[in-house]
Amino acid sequence: WIKKQCLKNGENLSANDLLIVNNNVTIPDDSGFQIPRRIVNGMFFTVLDVKETKQEYIKIRQSQNPIILSFTKIRVKCLSLSGLPETEVWILDNYFNSEDDWTKEEQIAFRVFVNEKINEEKRKQKFENSPEHKQLLQDKQFNDFSNEEKEAINTLVKNYNLPKDKKEKVETSRNARNLLSTYYKKYSRILFFQIKESDPFVNAVFVKYGWAIIVHKAIGSTYNEVIIKGHRKENDGITNDSYFRWLYSGVTAGKIVNITSPKTINPFMNCVFEDNSIKGISTKSKEFLIFENYEVETRFTDKVESLENKNVIGTICEISKLLEQNGYLLESTKRFSEYLTKAFYSIPQKENQQLILNIDNKGSKDNFAVGNIRIENLNGADDNIIKQCIENCLTQKKSVSSITNDNPELPSDFRQTIYSNWFENCENENIALKIMQSHNNQDIFRATCEKDSLTFRVWYGTSEQNHTKGFFSKIEILEKSSEDLVFDLKKLLLNGFSD
Repeated sequence: WIKKQCLKNGENLSANDLLIVNNNVTIPDDSGFQIPRRIVNGMFFTVLDVKETKQEYIKIRQSQNPIILSFTKIRVKCLSLSGLPETEVWILDNYFNSEDDWTKEEQIAFRVFVNEKINEEKRKQKFENSPEHKQLLQDKQFNDFSNEEKEAINTLVKNYNLPKDKKEKVETSRNARNLLSTYYKKYSRILFFQIKESDPFVNAVFVKYGWAIIVHKAIGSTYNEVIIKGHRKENDGITNDSYFRWLYSGVTAGKIVNITSPKTINPFMNCVFEDNSIKGISTKSKEFLIFENYEVETRFTDKVESLENKNVIGTICEISKLLEQNGYLLESTKRFSEYLTKAFYSIPQKENQQLILNIDNKGSKDNFAVGNIRIENLNGADDNIIKQCIENCLTQKKSVSSITNDNPELPSDFRQTIYSNWFENCENENIALKIMQSHNNQDIFRATCEKDSLTFRVWYGTSEQNHTKGFFSKIEILEKSSEDLVFDLKKLLLNGFSD
């Protein structure tokens, strides 16, 4: 896009194009690039001239047709090195021209190409004439071998230079083969690095256009001016530490920073405002079940040890206490999905039959609270007893009208600033706002004015793993005396955070 719309210098690689290096290479001495000779991942080039192109046709088993490896020789200025030295390098066109990554077949073909270069060099510099072979013959372990083992090693060394159908079959000890393998690998490794030092095609530079790069590539570099796309994609980051580290790295890479597609982030960005009350009447609807710091009684420990959701564990233990009073005993539990766990109970006077209950929990927006307990299969259990136990479990928490003023302290986390702002805004409007109860993941408030009163619950996240920490998920009206106060309070609570 930049080439077409801004530079307007054609679709092909041209002079003045900016390139970024994506591998580590050593530039051969005859290139004129003397100090330093290493080019590393992340360096930038400016193209000065595009010279010749060379192609290699490589046959591989994974393709019926030969794979064409294309190399282009270019003259560049290295912007990442002091003095901005100029040199000529060969780039691999297959990598450069690919939109994302070069194909698997091309990668295999390049490895075959490199191996052919190494084998060609091995035919010139044979192992039996190498320093590594001399070291093998001088090795104490070799000298301790039997004559048969030594002769076998000599035969194996000769086999290295023979085609497969002419190699002589050799039987010898594992120790003899291992010793030979050690020195042969050392010989092969030295040849490989020699070729990388001298062969510009094996040492081809993998480059892409450098006009737009990922932030990771920019770390450690400084630019006069950068443009950052602040909002990467939907549901990507923004609610976790890694996003802000990414954004910080990008912002600090430039002296002048321009941000496109900025994403506005606030603690209420995904918050839902719900009115679950009936005018003048305390809500009787079942509440979500949340169990903070829940201690599992010993008799249930082995039954719930495989579960992770503390709210599900607490719910199963509490419903089990009610059921066991009627002879139904918890036998096992199993998590079936992120939102469903099943509990299995023995049934009085019925062998090989189990009562099965489904425990439904909410997602991260509701802090994984349990919202429902359902009967999956009674299998002969008493329907009335089971339903009554479920109802008692779901409604065992205090009703809104019974909430007392525990006068909890103002929280010291991210809520402190927001709640302080709420108190100030309400006071300015002659509304008295108090925190009635404070728990993990939820706080309950009561707002009163001259004629009206209102109770509401605030849900907030604490999980870094689920990216909810620092964000509110729901404001829920539990009890009200008028609609007017609901309207006024919503405006005060979300002041500055809503559209």
